[in-house]
Amino acid sequence: GDWAVEGAGERERCYGPLLTALEKYVPKEKFMRGNRPPKVMCPGSGLGRLPFEVVRRGYESQGNEFSYHMLLGSQMILNCSQFPLQFEIYPFVLGLGQRRGAHDHLAGVRVPDVAPGQALMGIDPPD
Repeated sequence: GDWAVEGAGERERCYGPLLTALEKYVPKEKFMRGNRPPKVMCPGSGLGRLPFEVVRRGYESQGNEFSYHMLLGSQMILNCSQFPLQFEIYPFVLGLGQRRGAHDHLAGVRVPDVAPGQALMGIDPPD
């Protein structure tokens, strides 16, 4: 759910407190180095949504991830997405968890909910 519309609630519950604490305890205006904002390291960053949200708030950020599969996914989303909901993935097709019924394993999910490049450049997505 890091990059899906369906994951918005979970992202807010997980990342919201972290981002709120970051802005409260490390306000970028107070910790600027010249014209450079504070740097934030995000270990175990998975698909890269948390580092993206940190950058979106005006900080510098770097994600760190051990899993090659996660790195491939984050590379696709962060570097290849040209518009929101560009890709359809099937995250439940190989697993039996997080399903309510037998039909759910073939449910597609559109990602990303926001095109990272457009969002960071301040470009509004096309209607």
